[in-house]
Amino acid sequence: MGNAVVALLRVAYSRQARSIDVVDTRATNRRGEFRFDRVPPGEYYLGAAPSATMTHVTTLYPTAANLNSAAKIVVKAGDELKSLDIHVRSLNSP
Repeated sequence: MGNAVVALLRVAYSRQARSIDVVDTRATNRRGEFRFDRVPPGEYYLGAAPSATMTHVTTLYPTAANLNSAAKIVVKAGDELKSLDIHVRSLNSP
């Protein structure tokens, strides 16, 4: 999906509470491609949302509505991950 915003997310814990921190964001190009450079090793999640429409909602990789259903992405030193497609859910999706 072109003109979407993709967020690189990391789970953080403090005082027994879990939060989701936005590490970085990128806009997709016309073909829906995005790239994050120099991502430190760790465990991340990806979230995507259209920037100019209300017919879709924020979706976590690959098609999840919430963190419990999302796939964790593990980045190791020197990794170059490709083909991480997020299928953005519409408002009518279950």
